[in-house]
Amino acid sequence: MKRIYFVFAALLLSLFTAADSYGAIKLRIMSFNIRCLNGGDAPENQWDQRADRVGEYINEVKPDLFGMQEVVYKQFEDVKARVKGYECIYAGRDDGKNGGEGTPIFYRLSETPEKPTFGWKAACLRIALWAVFEDIKSGERFIYCNTHFDHISVEARKQSAMLAKDRMRAIDPSLPFIFSADFNTN
Repeated sequence: MKRIYFVFAALLLSLFTAADSYGAIKLRIMSFNIRCLNGGDAPENQWDQRADRVGEYINEVKPDLFGMQEVVYKQFEDVKARVKGYECIYAGRDDGKNGGEGTPIFYRLSETPEKPTFGWKAACLRIALWAVFEDIKSGERFIYCNTHFDHISVEARKQSAMLAKDRMRAIDPSLPFIFSADFNTN
């Protein structure tokens, strides 16, 4: 039986509610690894066979925010062209711009990308993108972070998680935050 990677290796789709005594923000959040361009994949798993389905699925689900992993710039542009009503931020791990894989965030709802870094014996440059979002009606704010942890170094994964937590809290410790990623672990 042939395994076909339809749209992504893993999908996490959840509803997030940041509740307090004054009300709640209800958000639909999607995160998935779309698999980078890979000429070694079977023909039916090539990006050009999946790109339309990715866009169709996102347009069907209509998440408020979604983060992706293993996205090279061409794939980012392809997704951007196929989804309706989203703003987005992207930074490639090789140069903080368009080089290498990125972890873009798409949102319906201010962007503060950082430069890519290489550390803790990681096999690849890794980055995280985060943004502070504000609900237009309620004024409630939250932080959303999306990243892709190293696939080799356990230490890099541990340190990356701690760093992400510290950075989110440094932005504003009173804000709730959403964290999506390809964690490269079970």
